[in-house]
Amino acid sequence: DLRMYVLVTSYSPLKVFLYNEGFARFCNTKYSTDVSDIGNRFVHLTNVSIQKMDEDYNDNHGNKWSLKNLNLYLRAKFGGHAIRKLWNDIEYMLIHSCKAVQKVMINDRHSFECYGYDVIIDENLKPWLGKARKNNQQFIFTIISILLFFSKQ
Repeated sequence: DLRMYVLVTSYSPLKVFLYNEGFARFCNTKYSTDVSDIGNRFVHLTNVSIQKMDEDYNDNHGNKWSLKNLNLYLRAKFGGHAIRKLWNDIEYMLIHSCKAVQKVMINDRHSFECYGYDVIIDENLKPWLGKARKNNQQFIFTIISILLFFSKQ
């Protein structure tokens, strides 16, 4: 799954900024729909605290890639046109998730909201919204952590 960050500076009019840094999280074990794998948490959960208990956990990259590295891989595998469409579809989804709540959000022109989105990409390069959560307190720390983690690679 992808972790992406969005900053909303206004809901009226809607002003949304997508942070271009984020990361992709991976499982140690290839995904399977086999019924015998239903209880295998290393197949279905990308959470690092779970994945690091697997013997195949990679300490070098922690089962994470920067979005930049993911983009390079996907472009090589699927081509530029398909990946431009994927990122456009993700952007559309994130903006429309904000539009969906626009009328019920309290708009204070002196504040902003930061959200962390989990996005899943299926085998057809279709993005799916996993969850969105408010991240005001953790936003700065998370961005700094991302920059530090990926600057070492």
